[in-house]
Amino acid sequence: MEFTRELLRGRRPEPIPVWLRKAHEIVSERFVRPLGLRLLAREVGVHPAHLARSFRSAYGQSIGELIRHLRVEHVKTRILEGASLSAAAMEGGFADQSHMTRTFASATGMTPSAFRRAFGVRRTDSRPSSDSSGVS
Repeated sequence: MEFTRELLRGRRPEPIPVWLRKAHEIVSERFVRPLGLRLLAREVGVHPAHLARSFRSAYGQSIGELIRHLRVEHVKTRILEGASLSAAAMEGGFADQSHMTRTFASATGMTPSAFRRAFGVRRTDSRPSSDSSGVS
């Protein structure tokens, strides 16, 4: 996005430094696990504030925004594959299903359940029967 803005202004954009591309790669690979700014900055060898500013400038979004985007996309994929919402939330790196639901709804304008219904997806994972009598 920043690249396009610079081109429209008639300026040649600065190339993205190797360390910043590495940070983006790390986030893209590890988005399902907690990833702190300090740890990420240490891994790429820069100060956390410099990383945060440079990341937003180069990619048009914060590291947190990228993580949320990647998590929501992962959850969409898992829902379309038939995973339960709770399993999709855990696999997507969310603290719990309600956290995933809030983030998903904010990002997409619909709840995960509405998303599943909109695509006519049926769950493929097994769920215990509601009949607990044990009699067949």
